[in-house]
Amino acid sequence: MECIQHRLAMCVVGNVEPASTTSTSLTKFSPIDFHSLGPIYCINEVSKNKHQVNITRILNAILQMAYLKLYIPLSMLTTAALSKIHLNNSLKYHKILFGNRVGWQSLDESIFPPEHTLSESLFLQAYQNWLIIIDMVSSPEVAVGWYEHHLKMLQDQKFSASFEAWQDMDKQLCMQFIDNPFIVDPMCLTYAQLFERASMDAFLVQARKTQQPPHINNSFHSG
Repeated sequence: MECIQHRLAMCVVGNVEPASTTSTSLTKFSPIDFHSLGPIYCINEVSKNKHQVNITRILNAILQMAYLKLYIPLSMLTTAALSKIHLNNSLKYHKILFGNRVGWQSLDESIFPPEHTLSESLFLQAYQNWLIIIDMVSSPEVAVGWYEHHLKMLQDQKFSASFEAWQDMDKQLCMQFIDNPFIVDPMCLTYAQLFERASMDAFLVQARKTQQPPHINNSFHSG
């Protein structure tokens, strides 16, 4: 059966309502009988396309950071952040002053929320975009480790309780990977030790918060 996109387009053009019902100079066309139009998704056209993740949403400014081997905070990879970059909404850039990237311009991460303020849902949302970047800049053999790390987090039944530890560990993992690339292996001892250290750090931070004395008003009131 032949597709009818052209026929549909011609019909839709003729199905425009007049701007005013009082105007006699405009002709009112009959409505389209959509039951008669047939299929618009035909095998000869659809079979030419391949289902794939839409990588166009990862913008060039973000990819530049990846290819320059700069750390990309996950707070720059949320849907809201990518929309901000896409719309060029009050963006700032800074000049790189170190390493082999001296002289290059890069997005200023200070205009985005601090990474540690991300909620669990935003963290996981941004992580999907991080995996897309990894697919673009890594071979499959390297990328698979990041997918296994992502799965390890999702399979943790206590993920919510350990969220701060996972968040801190993931940041350390990314920064170490950029400085000295390696295969991420959730089954290796170093990976386990990194998570244990992140868990201890998160515990100590929480302990300090709970042990802080209440604020005391030292002002004196005369009788």
